[in-house]
Amino acid sequence: MYLAFIPINDQSLSLYLINDSKKPYLAHVSEVFGDNHRTLMAGTLGVGESKKFDDRLLKEMDEWPSFYYALFLSKTSWKPRCQLLKGN
Repeated sequence: MYLAFIPINDQSLSLYLINDSKKPYLAHVSEVFGDNHRTLMAGTLGVGESKKFDDRLLKEMDEWPSFYYALFLSKTSWKPRCQLLKGN
């Protein structure tokens, strides 16, 4: 998994999350403001897939908030571990 900063021009960058692994992941990216988070991207990141999650100004890089990343290994199919019981 990589975080990439791709230049748009001499003033702006696009931020991408890149999955170069052989497994899909559930991904969440947010920016942190104290105790608060603002979600920038959430979803499945497939094998070899990349997703753009924001554009930023290069001159403001020192003022960017911290980024929070959460990655969870994803299964393509989910099976319940137990049967649900129906009440009367």
